[in-house]
Amino acid sequence: MISFSAVLLQLVAIALVHAHDTGKPFVTVVRTDGFGAQLQERITCLVKSRVTPGLSYIHTPMKNLDHLRSASWRVFQDLEDFVNLGEGELRPEDVLADQIKILEGCAGFVNANIGLLELFKGELCLKQQSNKECPQQRIQHFHLDSGNPRKLSVHVHVRRGDVQRDNNFKWLDMSHYLKIVQKVSEAAKLVDMSAEIHVYSQGNTSEFTQLVEKYEATLHLDVEMMASWKAMTEADVLIMSRSSFSYTAALYNQAGIIIYSDMRPSEPLPSWLEDSASVNAIAMRLQHFKVLRRLGGLT
Repeated sequence: MISFSAVLLQLVAIALVHAHDTGKPFVTVVRTDGFGAQLQERITCLVKSRVTPGLSYIHTPMKNLDHLRSASWRVFQDLEDFVNLGEGELRPEDVLADQIKILEGCAGFVNANIGLLELFKGELCLKQQSNKECPQQRIQHFHLDSGNPRKLSVHVHVRRGDVQRDNNFKWLDMSHYLKIVQKVSEAAKLVDMSAEIHVYSQGNTSEFTQLVEKYEATLHLDVEMMASWKAMTEADVLIMSRSSFSYTAALYNQAGIIIYSDMRPSEPLPSWLEDSASVNAIAMRLQHFKVLRRLGGLT
């Protein structure tokens, strides 16, 4: 856990860089892999530029994505508009080409200073056009269900499709997810809440039989990419996979409880729970969430 003083120093550093930005050199990101990986790299480079004197971030819109090779320009524009990371940032056409360099390795810098990413979540929220209250005000209204305030929206990202069982770094067996869902369900009962499970993945329904039969999980398989990602950003509880797709969704989730599945070198934020968290630890976090929800109902 990062100390308060360390976080405060990082916050001061951000303020100083904004106040004394020298503007050179300009840095940008160009990648051709998946949406989550591209977004995560852009976010980490933007964060690094905020706290590194002499660096200015140039936002390069995403134009080539795995799984969307044949998509129209409109699809990519919709992605950019929804995430809105380039809001208020310079674009390549704003500066001379010879002043721009491709920046790599930003993730390593941010992982070593992960408190910066925690602080930056508020700016991500402000950038996203769909968010009108960020971040503290939104927390008090987050997912208030006046019809059933005890219902807990638990979203589980199970990475399949682009990974196979022999990929030990990216693949997590179904038993991993079942164990976490069980802990969340037990924790919810301890604080008088009920967990409503939603699973986002790809593949055959037969792999998810245990989640459906034991927890009455709703399956969202092979659905539109942004619909899945947006849903995870709005979850009360998000159970991550080893994937930049759910990692970035967790960054944009402003008030939910995040359960991180070890995907180092991408480090968990200080506010996240790790997948080894006990039932009692999850229950304590749910109780806090329940109080915030109740406060929202009084506003």
